[in-house]
Amino acid sequence: MRIKQSAAGFSALYHAAETIEFSGIRLPRDLQKKRLAAVIANELTDLQKETLQAYMDGATVRQIAADRGVNPGTVSRTLRRAITRTARFLRY
Repeated sequence: MRIKQSAAGFSALYHAAETIEFSGIRLPRDLQKKRLAAVIANELTDLQKETLQAYMDGATVRQIAADRGVNPGTVSRTLRRAITRTARFLRY
């Protein structure tokens, strides 16, 4: 599955990652995008990838939940786990 590199999606992940302490070294943006795509492709579950992709494409949590027939809280937890896991892997 290929994750689209939308500005809104990267912005959401970037802001989530800002809450984690970093060493202070910032990589060039194109390298950050490559690392983000690699982490998403290799470290997230299929459900986390699909949820993150839908969210990055602009769908709301309620819309994703309605499409899947689950509670919005379930989607929120899945999205939070995906973002947290992605941010954790990007720290290194």
